[in-house]
Amino acid sequence: MAEKSQPVGHFGDDPLALATFYRLMLGTRWNTISEAANEMAKLGFKASANRIQQALALSEFPREVLDLFKGVGMVNRTARELIRMRNEQGMEQIVARAIEIDPAGKSRSQILALICGIENGRNFRTYQRETPLSLNRRYRDGIESGLWSAMRQAGKMMEVSPSRLAEASAIAALPRRFLICLLSTP
Repeated sequence: MAEKSQPVGHFGDDPLALATFYRLMLGTRWNTISEAANEMAKLGFKASANRIQQALALSEFPREVLDLFKGVGMVNRTARELIRMRNEQGMEQIVARAIEIDPAGKSRSQILALICGIENGRNFRTYQRETPLSLNRRYRDGIESGLWSAMRQAGKMMEVSPSRLAEASAIAALPRRFLICLLSTP
């Protein structure tokens, strides 16, 4: 039995990285979405044709929308919801809302709820695999913008345990050389 090759990198749950990789290899390693899905599977990446198509659609969204997620990252669930909202409400409506949003201290779910025009963001589950660095960035943004002044208060507003915030802060405080090692490990 042939051994499956290990991926040289990974996308995790990042549709924008997937779209970038697809376009980078288009015309050299593959010519269609279907071929790309097959080739990525051989490389050890989990990327169905549907997921690639979704990633490409998301990557076409205006910067006003995508930039809101720079601090918290983008995941496949967020991509699905944004595409669904675009189909239901139209891009103009989404962009109009996006322009009014200050992402500082907000979670991915909160930003998504605001873009979709949903008052209570609890309709979107919190993505539990948020990286410690991303979580710490949100926490620090909230402190700087005055949304909260203590970890316990931030935890309550961010819907994250204060111990998880403390852990994220400790990881973010590690020397840069350790962080580079952590970030380069799949």
